[in-house]
Amino acid sequence: MSESLKDIIEKEIVEEEKIEIAYSEMILLSERIEERIEELRDLGGFEDEIEEAEIALEDEEVTCEELKIILENLEEL
Repeated sequence: MSESLKDIIEKEIVEEEKIEIAYSEMILLSERIEERIEELRDLGGFEDEIEEAEIALEDEEVTCEELKIILENLEEL
């Protein structure tokens, strides 16, 4: 049975909303990582961890899950 045009459009809208949500989450994670990097710079002694986080932020292929892990690691320091 073929899908109706309405069903196809609704699926596309849902997919676009998911993409927007994921993009927003990545921006928020990136901002929080940047804030934590600055906090760690002020404390000193975390150059390796800061460098690793900065490299990840510059990586165009980094995933949301990877950013979450990086943030968790930075927050544990």
